[in-house]
Amino acid sequence: MITKTIENLETYLTERGSSKTLILLSAEDCHACAQFKAHLESVESTFSNIVFAEVLVTLETKPLFGPPVLPSIVGFEDSQRVLEGAGMPEDLTVANNLIQSWVNGEGFQYSAG
Repeated sequence: MITKTIENLETYLTERGSSKTLILLSAEDCHACAQFKAHLESVESTFSNIVFAEVLVTLETKPLFGPPVLPSIVGFEDSQRVLEGAGMPEDLTVANNLIQSWVNGEGFQYSAG
């Protein structure tokens, strides 16, 4: 999983074009974020056509493109948000199923709330 800053995310997504990019919105010292990141890294190779990236959120860098909860995942194609998963699901296979739905061209949303 690569790490990007919010400041260079738009340029990065534009360069990726129609390629799928999954962003993990995370924060330092966030236990759930670390767990979710470890899970996503463990399944990353299963979804070889998706690049996984992490964006660390701080008080100064609040992303307007994602859910207002950490951790969350946001998927992009053609610089457009097409997938959203808010919060840490109790069962992490929910995240896997969401990503697989994206690959299959199906529905793209869950909420852990």
